[in-house]
Amino acid sequence: MFKLSGGLTRRQLLAGGAKIVGAAAMTQVSPSLARAMSKPVGADEPLTPMRLSEGWEFFKGPLGGPWEVWHSQELAVFSKVGMPHCFNAMDGCDPEVSYYRGQGWYRTWLQPKNAYANGRTLLHFWGSGQVTTVWLGEEKLAEHKGGYDEFVVDLTDALAKAKPDKRGVPIAVLCDNSRRMDTIPSDFSDFSLYGGLYRHVELVYVPAMAIEALHITVTGADTARPKAQVSLRVYAPGHAPAQASALVRIADPNGKDRKSVV
Repeated sequence: MFKLSGGLTRRQLLAGGAKIVGAAAMTQVSPSLARAMSKPVGADEPLTPMRLSEGWEFFKGPLGGPWEVWHSQELAVFSKVGMPHCFNAMDGCDPEVSYYRGQGWYRTWLQPKNAYANGRTLLHFWGSGQVTTVWLGEEKLAEHKGGYDEFVVDLTDALAKAKPDKRGVPIAVLCDNSRRMDTIPSDFSDFSLYGGLYRHVELVYVPAMAIEALHITVTGADTARPKAQVSLRVYAPGHAPAQASALVRIADPNGKDRKSVV
């Protein structure tokens, strides 16, 4: 049994397939396990994360907010970039100059197509420095402090209200590595605090009910009868806390099912 959770943690278990028996829905597991999972319900092929490597534009400098990202061509001239991207890729390693500390703005347009009925559409950031703010259009969705961990932004509710143009829905991302007193590491560290979307960004589709965290504890591994305890946390915004059961299949090294446990 497990409890439904409405919050997102930094380590989302995002794509794959354990089946929740009581809810009759496919769930998702971590990005590290995504490629080894089974086919989801409601889609012909597994919905693996879509890596957003192209279609990005970048402006280095301060802007007043997302409105200027979309409407101030004479103020902010954006250039095309590929992902990942770091705006300290050169000056951060130059001992002759001080590296840039400030705002770096990214923008792109998405055309999400979620095959899951009532599914959730997420943006998975593998790492961005140092404080990151995400908007859909001019609606602020999230702010993340921390340049060396991953995080996820849920786009679902904002997409329901969005009015896309022929390019799709506009996404703006601000990465700011300005001097701050409320982030780690501090400015007393002995290395550069790089700015930018320096790791991959992925578009991820999950069902209305998905596994947010999966933890397996094995005891007696050196005995003839080892035991494994599986703990799940479910991501299901808008659902009241409930109880359900999960079907866990145990396979041998050759992939053959050895046992199923509910």
